[in-house]
Amino acid sequence: MSYIDNTRCIAEIYKDGIAIASTESALSYDSAAEVSLKSLPFEDGEAVFISAFSGTGLDGANAAEIRISIPAIAKILAIVRHSPFWCRPAFCGSTAAVPDNTQALLIKRADDAYDCIVPLVGDTYKSVISGGDDGVRVRVFSGVDGIGVIDSHPAFVRTTASSPMDAVNSAARRISRLLPNCRLRSERKMPEVSERLGWCSWDALHIFVNKRELLEKAAEFAEKKVPVGYAIIDDMWADCTLIDVFPRELECDETMIPTMHKARMRDFSGDPLRFPDGMADAISALKAAGIPNVGIWFPTTGYWYGLEPSGPLAEEFRDRLINGAGDRLIIKPESDAADSWFAFLCARVRSWGGDFVKIDNQGFHRYYSGICPVGKSAAVIQQAIDKAVFGYFDGALINCMGMPNECMFNRPESAVSRCSDDFQPENAEWFTKNILQCSFNGLLQGRFFVNDWDMWWTDDGQAVKNGLCRAISGGPVYLSDKIGRTRPEILAPIILKDGRLLRCDESAAPTPDSLFDDPRSSGRPFKIRNTIKGCGLVACFNLDAGNAPVTGRISPSDALLTGTEFICREFFSGETVKLRAGEAIEFRLVSRDDIKLYSFCPAGGCDVVPLGRTDLYTGVGAVSAFADGRLTLAEGGRIAFYSEKKLKITAEGLEISSERKGNVYTADVP
Repeated sequence: MSYIDNTRCIAEIYKDGIAIASTESALSYDSAAEVSLKSLPFEDGEAVFISAFSGTGLDGANAAEIRISIPAIAKILAIVRHSPFWCRPAFCGSTAAVPDNTQALLIKRADDAYDCIVPLVGDTYKSVISGGDDGVRVRVFSGVDGIGVIDSHPAFVRTTASSPMDAVNSAARRISRLLPNCRLRSERKMPEVSERLGWCSWDALHIFVNKRELLEKAAEFAEKKVPVGYAIIDDMWADCTLIDVFPRELECDETMIPTMHKARMRDFSGDPLRFPDGMADAISALKAAGIPNVGIWFPTTGYWYGLEPSGPLAEEFRDRLINGAGDRLIIKPESDAADSWFAFLCARVRSWGGDFVKIDNQGFHRYYSGICPVGKSAAVIQQAIDKAVFGYFDGALINCMGMPNECMFNRPESAVSRCSDDFQPENAEWFTKNILQCSFNGLLQGRFFVNDWDMWWTDDGQAVKNGLCRAISGGPVYLSDKIGRTRPEILAPIILKDGRLLRCDESAAPTPDSLFDDPRSSGRPFKIRNTIKGCGLVACFNLDAGNAPVTGRISPSDALLTGTEFICREFFSGETVKLRAGEAIEFRLVSRDDIKLYSFCPAGGCDVVPLGRTDLYTGVGAVSAFADGRLTLAEGGRIAFYSEKKLKITAEGLEISSERKGNVYTADVP
């Protein structure tokens, strides 16, 4: 029995939905069933461990459960694994509404304190949360028949704080200390290649990717002077089965994805028809065409349905493969096999001249169901991926389709991880889905990783909004424009002239007042926040399902800033005001196409406040240093200052002309 902040935890073992053992009762339908809890208190919460034994096994259908009653709830936010690969938010009015497979709970209590509960993963078992009328349950299972012994499994962490982000941050810190393969975002190395604008072939070419059209797109970038720093050669470049079943004119019809997912890889080499001279030739040609870095996409399983049994790749790895769920031929979940598999794939890409990889399908561990405990398979695979990528690419990797906790908490070093389902072009409803997924996944996944908001189109109807989201996301920015359709003007507010990003400090997340109410029906704007160079950024969107106007308030506290005075500037209108602590601005978004971006620069005790580049979404980050009236910039451009006194602006000793409106000075700095 364990008690957490007057909240009672009861451990039980369930079989077919019926409790067969409990810490509260000696009666049991299974005489071999035993269960006990242990708690490890820390400064603002507790980690709970479970030990259990059941003769029926704890494979998933049967599980050990920890029932937690949670009194005096005001609101609940759940981060839910809604597919084997991805998470999204759920706004819950009660514990009964908490979905199955919840990976994190943020609870606003009636006393205005906040609880964060995160289920954990051990070397054998994993935990998930589900709702109930009398509280929530943390279910603990292995995914394998016949394993019924739990020896002090880390079941969950629970923290309490006076603010929601303090509760989440405390939970993340504790998890990083408890789990041996888990590190915080600040402890990971961002790949240098991801600091520049990129392009991915997927939404441009889909499964028809080929050397000729890759070079056409590179030529377009050169002609339009778009400084693309890298390209990703994405899905279906390799020698796979079923590759010729789609006529090109079908592009991406409803049969393409299901058929792709039945295809197997024959060999880890370029398709002989579309890459007749091999992948090394294609990569070399792309670099010669002006794209300095090239990455290769592949899934953990070789291809979506594993390996073709009669192919050369299967023959080479024959003794290290296993038939997983659905008769998929995949790598064994053993360290030696997995290490050799990912080392082989990464070494091959490196030998072609590739600079990084994107590894997809990381949440595939259900294919080992009945074969290997999920805790073990996840640790083996994720560690093998990072080991190979750091060995061949110094950690330059995009992790993809890997949001389950067993993936996140077993990824020891790599920094970048996708945080949403695939981009859907020309789809306004998808934009709402994406911004909710990515920003709310910034709460938990963003504590551990640099979140990747996925590719996008510059000529999409949501292009400006998509570009703004990615600019303040704190992660990589890469396009998937079709040939001939890139719009440089959409990119102008996002990148420096050489393609570098002024990247924010964290993974963007909702502001505190946007956490618990569904913005599609709340009648209020949805706001996401980040910081850069000591300044705050808050982007505001209208996500109302009926496209009705919404009104709201904005203040420095939305960006989690503390201080006495700030200069607030709205990017699109240029409106600039001074705000003191506790003050706010009211604003209105008339439709779903109306957006605002506010920057907050600390001004307490300052005669002059540099506001950075006025033509860049993250322009406050263009100021590299400011002291004694001297300013260092990442790049010249249109610069703004706030001063209640008259200013003279010089660049390298020469006075330059400036324009003054109220207390705001702007000047074009060469």
